[in-house]
Amino acid sequence: MEETDVAWFAGVLHSDGYVYRKSGEIREIRLAVAPCSIEMARKWRKLLDEMTGKKHIMRKTRTWDARYSQHWELLWTRDGSKKATREIISVLNKPGFGLREGEFETDSEDVFGAYLAGLIDGDGSVQIRNSSDGYTRELLFKITSQNRAAFEKLRKHLRRFGQADGYISKYPNHYDFWVYVNKNLFKWLNAKVVSHLAISRKRRRLRLGARKMAPLSLGSALAKTSAPRKCRG
Repeated sequence: MEETDVAWFAGVLHSDGYVYRKSGEIREIRLAVAPCSIEMARKWRKLLDEMTGKKHIMRKTRTWDARYSQHWELLWTRDGSKKATREIISVLNKPGFGLREGEFETDSEDVFGAYLAGLIDGDGSVQIRNSSDGYTRELLFKITSQNRAAFEKLRKHLRRFGQADGYISKYPNHYDFWVYVNKNLFKWLNAKVVSHLAISRKRRRLRLGARKMAPLSLGSALAKTSAPRKCRG
C-alpha cells in the first residue's frame, strides 16, 4: 500500500472516523458519514479491505440527533476484530500515523498532502467567497475539530513546507482551522493535495480556485455557527 494512501486513510479516520475503546481496549474502528460523502466512504472501505485482507460491508442506518431534533441517514463501515485492529495500527505506524487525531509526524510533503486531503474530505470544506473589497473572490479551506493541539501540529507542518499556516478560531464546543489560499499555496495544493481528495465537489472547487482565481492574500473570516451541513463544502 502506498504511504500516501495510508496518510489519506489516517486523515479521514482522524476527522470523521471513530475508535471505540472499552476497559482500555480498542473494540471497534468505524466510519459513519452522510450519503453525500459516499465517494470518501467507498475509498476508505477499499483501503480498509486492503489493510486487513478481508471485505467490509457498508451499511445504511438512520440515527436520531437530539441536538437538532432530526434524523440523519449514515453510511457505516466498521471492523471490531482484534486481529484487524493490530493490522490497521501496524500499517498506520509505518509512515508515522496513529489512531488518534494529531498522531502524525512526517517529513514528506507528499505524505502530508495526502493526510491533509483526508482531513478536508472528512471534516473540512472548500469555500469560494467574495472578498471584503467587493471586487475579487477568495479561496479558503476550513477544518473543524475539538482538538486544538492537532491544528497546531498542522500549522507547524504547513510552515515546514513553506506554506501559509492559517489561524484557529475557538467556539464553545469546537475549533475551526482556516487557511486562506495564496498564490504559492495554489500550486502546492494542486501538486500535493487535490489528486488525493475523494469527494469530487471539493476537488473541483479547489481546482476552480487554483485555475481561475486572482492571486490571494491571507485575511480573516467570520465564522457562523449553525446545524451541521456536511455536504456543502
